[in-house]
Order: sequence, then C-alpha cells, then structure tokens
Amino acid sequence: MTATRVRIPSINELMANCPKPAPLADPYADAHCGTREEQAAAPRPVRKPAAPRKPRLTAAQIAPGTKVTFETDTCGRCSGTGSYPSSAWNGVCLGCNGEGKSLTAAGRAAKKAYDGWTAEHLTVPVTAIEPGMVIQASPVDPYRTVTAVGEPTINGRSCIGDGPWTDSVSVRVEFGPSRAHGLLADGTVKRAATPEEGRERAAHVAHLKGATLAPPSA
Repeated sequence: MTATRVRIPSINELMANCPKPAPLADPYADAHCGTREEQAAAPRPVRKPAAPRKPRLTAAQIAPGTKVTFETDTCGRCSGTGSYPSSAWNGVCLGCNGEGKSLTAAGRAAKKAYDGWTAEHLTVPVTAIEPGMVIQASPVDPYRTVTAVGEPTINGRSCIGDGPWTDSVSVRVEFGPSRAHGLLADGTVKRAATPEEGRERAAHVAHLKGATLAPPSA
C-alpha cells in the first residue's frame, strides 16, 4: 500500500481565499465642527444659576428660642418605610432609626459643625456637676435637672492588660426622688445651653447649606 502525500496550505493561502470584511464606517466622517465664526454664533447651553450663598449671621440677629433643623431626604435603605425585614432590631431600619428619613451629605456636615460647637462649649466634667444644672447623663438620655450630687466613691478596681490596677471612682447624680445615675468621676457630660449660647450655636451653623433656622413658634 502506497502512502499518499497531502499538501497542507499555508496560512497566507487560507486567508487569501477568505472574503474580506467590509470596512467599518467612520462615525466622525460626516462630523463638521464648523468654522470659528460658526462656533461663536452657535447657541450656548444655559447653565443653571448657582444657589445664592446663605449670609453669616451673628447671635444678635437670631431670635431667642430659634431651633436648628438639618436637611434630610428619604432613607435609601428602607425607601422611607422606616422598617427593614433583615434588621436585627425588631425590623426597624437602622439607617434612619425608623423615621423614614436620613440626613443628606449637607445635613451631616451641618450636624457635625453643630455637635462640634456643643462639645467645645457645653462639655462639663462630672466632678463639676452641681444641683440645679440641666445635663444629659448619656447620649441617649434627655436633658434633666440635677437635684443632688453625691461624693465621689470607689466602687471597684480595674486594669488594662498587664497594667496596674486602678480604682474606679463614680459620682451619684440624682434627678428627682426616683431617678439617679452613677457617672465616672473622670468623665464628662453635656449641659443644656443658655438662651444666649443657643443663639451663638445657631449662628455658628446658620450659613451652612444643610442647616435651616426655624422660628421659635415652629
């Protein structure tokens, strides 16, 4: 039996027999930018005018009792319903705490400036608390009037890692006959602002985009 020799064509020969693809159309072939005169005469897009800047106010220009609100929008996590099925907190949306609205970027910036002023001017050491002061014992508590303050007492000892043991000193602060808090002696609390301080704090954020001043009657 005699073997037959088969010639395999080269790649160039194979490509020569393939149909050539049609050239791609140039999308800019018919484009015409025009002359400089034509470009100058072409109508320009109308730009949206920028929002006017809010003026800076002084405390004297703000009425006593003016409230500060911050810009909000529909919560993007719960779409404004206030609930979220997979939330571990009884189905309440943690993005807006069940309110259906959350702060915008501008609102967060204004709130940060507002809280910064409060922390700088209204922070009081626990050892400086006196009866008659209106304070917030913790970030989740409302402001209450102090009726009595106890002496600092040692209620335990603690250490961090291999460090030395230190005494844990607390101060008992009472808010009436049936409510009291034990506050660490080396901690701080927030006190309520006086009317003049409230006006200064409002003036501090009045010019910010995310802050709005509400009249006292609102």
